[in-house]
Amino acid sequence: MAEIPIIVLPHGGYRKLIVYRKSDVIYQGTVAFCRRFLPTHGDRTVDQMTQAARSCKQNIAEGSAASGTSKETEIKLTNVARATLDELIEDYLDYLKSHGAAEWEATSEKKTAARDFAKSHADWKDWEKFFASRPAETLCNLIIVVIQQTKYLLDKMIAAQEADFKRHGGVRERMHAARTAARGEDWDKTIYSRLDGASTADELAARANEMRKAISRAVWSIQRRKNGNEARREPDCRIQGIAARQAPRMDLRQRECRRRRFAHLRAMVYCSCESERFKIMKKIRCPYFELNDLERAYHDKEWGTPCRNDRRLFEYLMYEVLQCGLSWDTIIQKRAAFRIAFERFDFEKIARYGERDIARILDVPGMIRSRRKIEAIIHDAQCFIALRRECGTFSKWLWAFTGGKTLHNPDSAKSGEWTPPARTELSDRIAAGLKARGFKFLGPVTVYAFMQSVGLVNDHARFCFRYKELRHDSSRIAKGNAV
Repeated sequence: MAEIPIIVLPHGGYRKLIVYRKSDVIYQGTVAFCRRFLPTHGDRTVDQMTQAARSCKQNIAEGSAASGTSKETEIKLTNVARATLDELIEDYLDYLKSHGAAEWEATSEKKTAARDFAKSHADWKDWEKFFASRPAETLCNLIIVVIQQTKYLLDKMIAAQEADFKRHGGVRERMHAARTAARGEDWDKTIYSRLDGASTADELAARANEMRKAISRAVWSIQRRKNGNEARREPDCRIQGIAARQAPRMDLRQRECRRRRFAHLRAMVYCSCESERFKIMKKIRCPYFELNDLERAYHDKEWGTPCRNDRRLFEYLMYEVLQCGLSWDTIIQKRAAFRIAFERFDFEKIARYGERDIARILDVPGMIRSRRKIEAIIHDAQCFIALRRECGTFSKWLWAFTGGKTLHNPDSAKSGEWTPPARTELSDRIAAGLKARGFKFLGPVTVYAFMQSVGLVNDHARFCFRYKELRHDSSRIAKGNAV
């Protein structure tokens, strides 16, 4: 039986962390600073600064306490602690500006001495004497140094938490692994270890097929033994004496038959489960997708499929505008809201939008509340129509850059880990053409992501099942027929 993994990892002990002790210095120092130099009544700045400093300290403590059962919560709280320090440092810089002072230069002797002192002193008792006697400008710069060092430590802490999550997984994964090991069903060693060495989809399919045949032989053997046992079952005895003598043996035989029936059922369920798992596993996908349900469907049916329909092209182009500064997961989760807000991306209608339409879009549930992006989409719709008048169709203008064919990136044929480029010379030229016609929020990086989406380039990894489909099935039309 496999060793049972630990479900709740060691956690707590935050008071010994240097980053927590420094956050306590920031909090105590901020309270002392506000009492000396800021009015205690009628000024919200005092409450904001004190709350920001306290929030950093509390989030580090809560994240450490939650780390045993939720790595997601630990990482989120640690990141919130870092964000509150960004807010607090701005308050101190504003104080310096409003009082005619400035932050010490990074190479100045004062700054260097403050950094050296802060590195070796992480307890409030070492700092208390300064906050009781030094002027406001000195204290602002001292606490800014402590904040900067704490932010650096928090960045390292978040990186370590991410690595720890990759190594140990979440609590649900550990619970499943512990339960599996406790029942003696170590799937990783008995089943998936046979698949780990597969480097191609064909090899993976061959290995999985061998496993399925072995399971089928085991099920057939159980079924044969069960049928033979049924055939050997004796008929009902009419003589009381014989029945009495055979009763104990009949009970044992019935129990054995029942046990074998259950064994047969378990084997059939096992075989069925493995078949379903194989159906999912045999589709090897690109490693740079998170592959939740929505992203898996997008990867399998849309990403990289050639598109020549102008309305769909405009829709995918505007998704890239909306994504600026956000993750693709956020955009794919909100696509239904975008289609409602922009009337399925009808560029003729969008080009005529006014202030009332902007207000309506901002009120759509799930919509990104960015007025600049909405105004950019309206402006880009007008530019899109102008380009269609100039060239006939946007599709004709766009696909002319590749000669009407999908460019298969040669780097994607490399085995092992591979990440598509962020931009290329072609995306630079397309972005320049769009910019010359007035389009907004569409730089070379954004344009290259658009090119991947609509199939101008095939950036699927070679071992991904979609790479072969897109390269060898040129007749596939999945995103629109007519231009």
